[in-house]
Amino acid sequence: ATLHRLLFFFLLCAFSYYVYSICGLAGGKILDGRCSLHALYATVVLPLMGLPHIFPALSLRNRRSSSPALRTLGWVLIGIGIAVIPTAIVILLLSYDEQFTNLLRSLFSFSPKPILELLRDLLLGFAVAVGLFGILFEAKRQRKDCNGEEKSLPSANLHVLPKALLCGAVTPILAVYVLFFVSQWSYYVSAFTHQLPEGLTYADYARGGFFELCWVTAINAAILLLFHLLIKRGERDRGILNAIYSVLFSLATLILIATALSKMLLYIDSYGLTQKRVYASLLMLLFAVSFLAVLVAQFVKKLRLLPTILVLCLVFFGLAVLPNVDGMIADYNVDTYLSGDLPDVDVETLASYGEASVPALHRLYKALGERKTLSKAEQGICARTETLLIGFTQDMLEEKASIFAFNLPRHLAKGELREFAEGLWGDTWRDAVKDLVTN
Repeated sequence: ATLHRLLFFFLLCAFSYYVYSICGLAGGKILDGRCSLHALYATVVLPLMGLPHIFPALSLRNRRSSSPALRTLGWVLIGIGIAVIPTAIVILLLSYDEQFTNLLRSLFSFSPKPILELLRDLLLGFAVAVGLFGILFEAKRQRKDCNGEEKSLPSANLHVLPKALLCGAVTPILAVYVLFFVSQWSYYVSAFTHQLPEGLTYADYARGGFFELCWVTAINAAILLLFHLLIKRGERDRGILNAIYSVLFSLATLILIATALSKMLLYIDSYGLTQKRVYASLLMLLFAVSFLAVLVAQFVKKLRLLPTILVLCLVFFGLAVLPNVDGMIADYNVDTYLSGDLPDVDVETLASYGEASVPALHRLYKALGERKTLSKAEQGICARTETLLIGFTQDMLEEKASIFAFNLPRHLAKGELREFAEGLWGDTWRDAVKDLVTN
């Protein structure tokens, strides 16, 4: 298969250079010293230069000869044809759910493998068609304008696609979302009511569909952007159709994000926090507020959407890197365990977060030590916590002091470790730790 792809690529390059040379644009013969530059120009530059002219070339030229109803029907059919690829992608991303897949199979005898193969062939054919169009269009244009200098392309007007075309292209995707929501109603209700569906673990329930959600969110954002940039606007057009589809896609995406967040919260309530759960939740919240901003922008016209989303990205990036996230994770898990809301606490995972987890581990150790009776599970947690704290104490003594290594979590950890070591060995705790290292 790899050999076939390479052969096809070389054949495509040879054909592109042939088209480029026969139109008199290479500036020389096929076997001259600059043929590699000519081939690069033909296969890379010309397709990109012809790309802005694809949509104007698709416009109906003989508008007077056809009725408005036929033109509208034609645009709708073309839009539905364009919708095949994004709709197939959305269906494949949502088919992770067994109930939705079974519903599609009962309705359409759905099988993902043929659709995936068809999608691959369509994408490959579309890429080849776009490249050949750009080569032929630019070859003809530059041949007509050939006067010793190449003319620069005028700025293309992107608002060139009729409304019927775009509505036909995006409406099937909305229909897939509606079908998905209807088929998963009980599944979603269980997520919002904090009830685990039968046959699923908390981990499978929370992880199922997360990566598909990321792809669906990216696809919806791309659809809204292209719809806004390409839709044809009249003199009195206020963008009502654009606003309607923006609201519909935003609401569909927000519903998907809300269900994913509810499942993640159920997972966190059952097993506590980890880095992956925190960062995944922050990412979903960023998606949610971004699409909420898109929704608000349809009613508040003065809102500058792109700067708002950029500011939101900066804020969430700051929330991910500036606070002591590892320390907050450790504090949350220890506090919920001590309060009885968490059945177990994985102290080894908390210790893997480094010195930020030391205050929480020390608090857990002291709280368990103050209890009169401990169960076997609590005794194991207390013993493992003591071993981990002793390891942190050894690292503290072996560490070389440097002002460049200072940070607040490390400073707080050193104070907690001194208190722990003095409580365990008294004033001779340094000698005791050194003996442990020696032994």
